[in-house]
This record gives sequence, C-alpha cells and structure tokens, in this order.
Amino acid sequence: MGPQNWPPNHNLINLSAAAINLSRRHPSPPTAAPQLRRSRLPISDAVPIYEQLVAAFPTAAKYWKQYIEAHMAVNNDEATRQIFSRCLLNCLQVPLWRCYIRFIRKVNDKKGMEGQEETKKAFEFMLNYVGKFQL
Repeated sequence: MGPQNWPPNHNLINLSAAAINLSRRHPSPPTAAPQLRRSRLPISDAVPIYEQLVAAFPTAAKYWKQYIEAHMAVNNDEATRQIFSRCLLNCLQVPLWRCYIRFIRKVNDKKGMEGQEETKKAFEFMLNYVGKFQL
C-alpha cells in the first residue's frame, strides 16, 4: 500500500526526501517545497529525514518546528524536549518559541501550582532570549 492510500492519521506526518535533494542544490532553505507535504511517513521513518534537514539548515526554525510538531502529535514528550534543547538558542524566531510555550503549557497543564510555575519560567526564558533580539 503506497503513501497515497494511507489513511489520515495523527501518527503520520507530512515530509518528503525530496527536501533533502533540494537542500543539496540550494545554499539556503527552500521556501516553497511542496514535496514536503506530498508524502506521509510514520514518525520513525521521518526522523532521519528531519535530522538531515536540520543538519543542513541548523537555523531554519521552520524545519525544527515541523520536526517538533511531528513528535508532539504522537505525544512523544521526551523526544520533543530533546529537540527543543538542540534548537531554541540557535533559532530565535517567534513561531518556534511559541511552539515551545505551547508544549510547556501542555505538559504542565495538570500539575497545579508547580505546573504554573514551570510555565512562568518558560515564558521568562523565552523573553530573556527572544526579547533581546526580536523586540
């Protein structure tokens, strides 16, 4: 059964190896890569492709965010944390940091006051870095 016959599923993500080929031909991240959305791969198959993308474009927040959101979609909180630890300080783009805050809020949602304090620390962390360069 080919990708075109796969059912829509939150365990599948949009990604294509064509993005890697584009990255080899272009010195900067491709801005319009429709191939990224044409095939749907299970997260386990997509990880190596994402790793190649973020290695080729380590400051491209778009690819880091897609990678993170793929793990968030399958509730892989540990992998999400690890990816955030690799990219946040190198990618000071607001959309990526908003994704970080959304993740922190999600994982701390049911922790009461302790969770609120952790979320507050995450906001302060974000403002400390993004605020210096974006505001």
